[in-house]
Amino acid sequence: VEPEISFEGAHLMCETETVALDLYAKLIDILKEVGAYMPGIVLKLSFLSPGRMSMETLTAAEVGRRNVEVLSSRLPQDIGGVMFLSGGHPQDEVLEYLGAVKRQPNKIRNLSFSFARAITNSVMKVWAGRPENVDAARAELIK
Repeated sequence: VEPEISFEGAHLMCETETVALDLYAKLIDILKEVGAYMPGIVLKLSFLSPGRMSMETLTAAEVGRRNVEVLSSRLPQDIGGVMFLSGGHPQDEVLEYLGAVKRQPNKIRNLSFSFARAITNSVMKVWAGRPENVDAARAELIK
């Protein structure tokens, strides 16, 4: 299940959190109402953050903490898992956010990520389809 909260816009983190809290509560209610098997549900979510055009800046640790707080407050314990998507965030940001979520003491059960494109964008730029750039592209991927 992939509900989307857009990263586009100038909204603040508190506004993103308000929307997410309402959205996730309603989503879980609907899934339960239709008899969805909750251990089989994987939510594919973008990281909650201020909008791209917002002047608000948060550390990755703060973004991680606030994401875990929102998810922990709305998701049932028996949900199958959460898969984070890059959601349009730059590669360096999503990797920092994922690390910050992972370091939270109240981790979400069965947490993973699905943002190969965000991880490989820089690799593809280095490679540029040229055989002579393969070693440099490998080094970029490992970095």
